[in-house]
Amino acid sequence: MYSIGLDLGGTLSKVALVASDGRMLAHRRLPTAAGRAPAAVFAGLRNELEAMAREAGLPYPPPQGCGVGVPGVVEPNSGWLRLSGPLGWRDVDLAVLASQALACEVVADNDVNAGALADLWFGEARDSRDMLYVAWGTGIGAAFVVGRTLYHSRGAAMGNFGHMPADPSSHRLCYCGCRGCLEIEAGGKAMVDQVGERLAGGESSTLAESREPVTPERIAGAAAAGDPLARSVLDRSALLMARALAGVLAFLNPDTVVFSGGVSRCFPLVQKTFDRELRLRTPSFSLPLTRVVQSRFGDSAGVVGASLLPKNKVPQ
Repeated sequence: MYSIGLDLGGTLSKVALVASDGRMLAHRRLPTAAGRAPAAVFAGLRNELEAMAREAGLPYPPPQGCGVGVPGVVEPNSGWLRLSGPLGWRDVDLAVLASQALACEVVADNDVNAGALADLWFGEARDSRDMLYVAWGTGIGAAFVVGRTLYHSRGAAMGNFGHMPADPSSHRLCYCGCRGCLEIEAGGKAMVDQVGERLAGGESSTLAESREPVTPERIAGAAAAGDPLARSVLDRSALLMARALAGVLAFLNPDTVVFSGGVSRCFPLVQKTFDRELRLRTPSFSLPLTRVVQSRFGDSAGVVGASLLPKNKVPQ
């Protein structure tokens, strides 16, 4: 028995055939071609998925359905996509369209919600009751699990952790219309932008010695090698993340916080800064009750979690 997981990104999508115990039986990375019509995207995915099933000796369509994780606002009970900026899609009957194209049941949700399911069932939160799952990459998002069930809010807008106020003195304007949001101050793109601003302002850094574009990975590498500018950018991001998380812990008091995403892999470099600020800002009656851990899934959380969406379907 298996289900399909689809983790759709703006430039790259991950697809996998996933067994009931969470093992990926087959998986591929495919270009998404953001801006293509949804029907064309799923028609192409159908061919790939059928070929993967044949090669793995599995039947198609999948007996346990298909889950689709999308970066955007998705109505989980209907699978209606209101907006996905990275994909360039708006007002799409996503679950119905994908079901017709793939010839199987399809359940759609936000990609961060999908990723949370992977750690809830097979990862760091498999023994947890209430979990906050934070995706810290280019952008920042979150999912919340209550009583081992994903929490969905009215309008499907809950989980925009990246739009928590982080720096009220900041001049940086976020696309949401506010200034100083966590994502625009501490996300991966924000870190790259800050390095660029400081280099343009005349500060020195080993990051300026190469023609390669600055990336969060290069910033982390420079910081590990002792570069002061890179280190200060990473430390500031960790400090702001800890402050934002402290407010959530005081309010929601989950037993587990799981971090995933590319920037979160820099944790070993900023652990002391993060831990010190979290202890300073979190009430003493909340922090001892919460584990803060790193996802064990790396960049496969979204696709494994998406495969779990059919059995975690939100009732209509």
